[in-house]
Amino acid sequence: MPGEDTRQIFGRNIYYGWFILATSFYLLFIGYGLRHTFGIFFIPILAEFQFDRATLSLAFSINLLAYGMSQPLAGRLSDRFGAKFVILGSVLVSATSMFFLHFASTLWHFYLLYGLMGVGNSGTAFVTHVGFISRWFPERKATALAIANTGASLGQLTLTPLSMALR
Repeated sequence: MPGEDTRQIFGRNIYYGWFILATSFYLLFIGYGLRHTFGIFFIPILAEFQFDRATLSLAFSINLLAYGMSQPLAGRLSDRFGAKFVILGSVLVSATSMFFLHFASTLWHFYLLYGLMGVGNSGTAFVTHVGFISRWFPERKATALAIANTGASLGQLTLTPLSMALR
């Protein structure tokens, strides 16, 4: 049972679930934080590709639709194969699509890759974290889930201004 595992660190028994929770916090921090920086790069992308606002906004809409529509699939795959495989695959899909966005030369490339990134982001969203955090913290589910969800909020709060400063 996950609730009984401990790890010996510095001569103390540390509950392994805290590492799981910290990893979940970090993944939600990065995932939600990066996803919400699109507005920061909106004007530079417009200038680079010479799109109009509606055309570029459609890319973000495709991303959000792909993200929302693929979350039930991410939840189902997480139940069937485990969250770690879904999260790992999703990170790979998101990173690959971000990498190839650098080489996008036409509008449909941009739409396809940004939509694919939405699918990848769905597997790293809160839906995949709920199940395994609940198993690691059977008596403090709400507290553990709140801590993990704080990562998503803090990611948006900190990575958006950081992106503005780095732009």
